[in-house]
Amino acid sequence: MNANLDFTTTTRQPGADECVYRLGRALRMGRIIRDDWGHDFTLSILRHSKRPGWEPSEKQLNAMQSLLAGLSVPNTLIIDEADHDAA
Repeated sequence: MNANLDFTTTTRQPGADECVYRLGRALRMGRIIRDDWGHDFTLSILRHSKRPGWEPSEKQLNAMQSLLAGLSVPNTLIIDEADHDAA
């Protein structure tokens, strides 16, 4: 076992990929109200996340996590009937 492991470099903030994925799923499943600030915020985050090398700011990540906590979207992968039938 190598005792000189370097954990100081990360490519993304912890939880960023999962938050983007879960926000996209929540939006498609209709869990985010269209007239709510969360809808516009989610669309913006999903747009920006497609850019190469994009990382959310700490404030954006906190907002994503808060929005997901308020939606009570499970921390596991969400599989709806359409996805399951297509597989």
